[in-house]
Amino acid sequence: GGTQDNGTIRFDGTDVWDMIRSGDGRYCEIDPLDSDVLYSQHQYLASTAKAANGSADPPKWYAAPGLPSEEQYRGDPYLFIHPTDSDLILASGAKIFAHNSASSDWTLCPGCPSWSDMGPAAASGEVHRVTIDPTTNRFYAGLTNGQLWVLESGSWAKVFTHPTGAGVNGIAIDPEDSNRIYLAIAGWGKIHGPHRVWMIERIVSDSSDQQDLVYWKSTNITGNLPLSLALGTGWRHSDMIVAHPGEADTVFVDTTQGVYRGRGHQTEGGWVWLWDAYNCQLPWAVVTDLEIHPLSGYLFGATYGRGLWATPLVAPD
Repeated sequence: GGTQDNGTIRFDGTDVWDMIRSGDGRYCEIDPLDSDVLYSQHQYLASTAKAANGSADPPKWYAAPGLPSEEQYRGDPYLFIHPTDSDLILASGAKIFAHNSASSDWTLCPGCPSWSDMGPAAASGEVHRVTIDPTTNRFYAGLTNGQLWVLESGSWAKVFTHPTGAGVNGIAIDPEDSNRIYLAIAGWGKIHGPHRVWMIERIVSDSSDQQDLVYWKSTNITGNLPLSLALGTGWRHSDMIVAHPGEADTVFVDTTQGVYRGRGHQTEGGWVWLWDAYNCQLPWAVVTDLEIHPLSGYLFGATYGRGLWATPLVAPD
């Protein structure tokens, strides 16, 4: 995990977290196919680095070469590993950059793989969040201007714009339905508060000319989530919304007052979503990140100043 002013730290089952990289810790990833391969970032995109010996004390980090010069000092970077192709690494700034690293290490040497610009070609806004659907290989990008873009069949398309222009802070793909996407939006209060959580549905309908028509439907599912709760808390690149892997139409968001659970059901008048606090034994704290561990079935929540917490959701796979 990345910690402000206290580096990147690692938990290996003991009572002590080890610092494995100094500086301002930010986003981290573990290779889903090789747990000894780690990635971490500081506060700038150019700080993105890889360690191929993650269990070493400390690991040896290699910088990621080839980023455009204007992007190297882009603040608040984000990092994402393709869920089925761990050689493909994505990083976001003004746009999305991809790095295909089939070698064991990244080094600053001639001939190393370089970053390539993937888009999206948005008129304004930077990329806050990027994720990939492993079942369809669709790429999703959430922007600071409230837009959601999708890369499908080789081209980007804008499929959602937030009504108040608030930034997209989190994206979750429904594990039971890859055509359903959930968004967590920045802000709170009377302006942004009623519009903080959205469900985006990819709908395919038959058309008269025998070609399928694809369109995207957006539904505000903020429901009774209290207006005083902010999603994102200023930490731009956390997984601020996650979908329950074993319970349909259920999501979790991190807020300035712990974790909240949203559950939806369809009625004749449309979707109805109800939210409740999911904070049993969790300290009263700002939660800055959420992650569901698929093997253990645990929901993990990172807090500001109160450590990392976990609670079981489903039986382990």
